[in-house]
Amino acid sequence: ARYLQLEINRANLIIDEDVAILNLNKLKNMGVLLAIDNFTASNSNQVDAVTRLPVNSLKIDRKLLNRILMKPEDSRLIGAVVKMAQDLELHVVAEGVETQEQLDYLGEHQVDAAQGYFTGRPMSVEDITQILVDNKPISQG
Repeated sequence: ARYLQLEINRANLIIDEDVAILNLNKLKNMGVLLAIDNFTASNSNQVDAVTRLPVNSLKIDRKLLNRILMKPEDSRLIGAVVKMAQDLELHVVAEGVETQEQLDYLGEHQVDAAQGYFTGRPMSVEDITQILVDNKPISQG
């Protein structure tokens, strides 16, 4: 179970949040990792979910990253999200990283991990299995 991470989208919890929290706690107690997917600081429901749900990490939405790079005055948002996550002892992952500039920016802001085309393109099961069998590093792009 500790090798499985489920990504939770807030929309999936709307029907009965109390039941969802109960089930998520059961999964977490089994060792399953839980992440809030597509996190944006502008959505108050997501900010509330971070404190209510038994999650291990936040996945910063690519739209937030792109917005910050286009409007540097909004750069405080990433810092605020990272600080909030650190205070809550959550791992922070940025989604949709496509350039070295984005990766450098995230590193400067202490984001724990990045995913996207810059760090690795999607692969078939066969390709990733072969890489793991060969114990080779995954090449970029």
